[in-house]
Amino acid sequence: MISKLIVFAIMFVVALFIWIFLPRNEIYGKQPDKRKHLIISAILSIIVGSITFIVNNPIWYFIGMGTSLLVGIAKELSDKFFHTGTFEWFDLLADLVGACILAPFTLFTIATFINLF
Repeated sequence: MISKLIVFAIMFVVALFIWIFLPRNEIYGKQPDKRKHLIISAILSIIVGSITFIVNNPIWYFIGMGTSLLVGIAKELSDKFFHTGTFEWFDLLADLVGACILAPFTLFTIATFINLF
């Protein structure tokens, strides 16, 4: 149980580090918004999905993906209805890639690494 909490804490710190030191627009180039959607979706999905390591229930992988996608959808709907930005389908696609491809791959890699020891 202690090792699972340590893994969760490490993953949280890594996600926080990525968020704090996320490169700014000058470094990103033409589509910084899509990259931010991808990274933030992956971070949310990893944080929620890493609960799997604590409770030994793989359903948290899917809850992490769903949570991340719902946040992305809510953000785009906010842009559309409250005019806080521009609704873009490609932002939702970036959310989907971050939540459903990048995050599960990261969690699987970490789980495989843990099982080696």
